Amino acid sequence: SDWLPGGGLYVQINATDDQDGRPPLSDFLSGVLNDMRGRRIPLAVVDLRFNTGGNAANIIEFTKALPEALPSDAPIYIVTSGDTFSAGIIAAARLKHFGGERAHVVGEQIGDREAFWAEGQDFVLPNSRLLIKSTAAFHDWKHGCTIFQIGYCYLFNYLWNAPAGDLSPTTPAPQSFGDYAAGRDSVLKAIGIAE
Repeated sequence: SDWLPGGGLYVQINATDDQDGRPPLSDFLSGVLNDMRGRRIPLAVVDLRFNTGGNAANIIEFTKALPEALPSDAPIYIVTSGDTFSAGIIAAARLKHFGGERAHVVGEQIGDREAFWAEGQDFVLPNSRLLIKSTAAFHDWKHGCTIFQIGYCYLFNYLWNAPAGDLSPTTPAPQSFGDYAAGRDSVLKAIGIAE
């Protein structure tokens, strides 16, 4: 995490898994919330552009607590890209759901739909030795799972219920080669934080 000019909060979550040799992600995110105490934070940016997934349980508390910890008029910018998948999508959906009208999706379209299959296992075919990934549970972060889907919808969809609607960017901000070459962040530029 970092503080932006003007006191805004910037948090980048590139994966929702714990990393060896580092504190657990949930502890790090709790620390971010603790650092916010006593500050009047004008806006928050949660960057999920490179979040290909992991263990969504690591971000559940944070995605509900962040909007609650911010002033009621502070916008929340949720940054996504075509590399935002699985638990990254769950994080975006929950931030948008709990952020309400002040939550804005910025960047590029997520890498999957808001409703997707996941939670499977890997196995190797015996003759070809090809790795196959199976999926066993349905997620619906757009509408939420209904009681009629209980046989195949991911159980935690019911516990973490946060139907967010459409996660398409409300402020499209594709990264251009020109911005990249010049060291500019097109998303922060679109939000109005950087030139």
